Amino acid sequence: MPRQYFPKNFLRRAPNKLFRQYLAQHDIVADIAWDELREIDIQPILDAIDKAPPKVQKETDTDFREIFKVADQSGVRTIIEEGRNHKPSIDLAPTFEKIGGFLERSFWTFLNHKSICDVARKFDYADTLIFE
Repeated sequence: MPRQYFPKNFLRRAPNKLFRQYLAQHDIVADIAWDELREIDIQPILDAIDKAPPKVQKETDTDFREIFKVADQSGVRTIIEEGRNHKPSIDLAPTFEKIGGFLERSFWTFLNHKSICDVARKFDYADTLIFE
């Protein structure tokens, strides 16, 4: 059975430090006491996204869905392969050893090497078509 994306589940599973970076990169104003926020306290993050313009909200939902699509063993393996094929080549494996699970690795790549994440998502999707 394929995995399903649920926004609140995504927010609960991904680390706050990555949401903080995402909101900053996308100019989403968030008056959040990040240092006091527990990892499972998603309401302030949801509120910040809900206060953003509708276009930004839609973009955020799309981004989170795209991150989720490669947040599994196959997706992360494809991200690593794409990093090695990227110009210039980037070996993400050592970095990933220091990063938590698949969702965190996918989200981190999206924030720091978006083009690698985008290409990996397309290749990973194509692989599912071939091998199903």
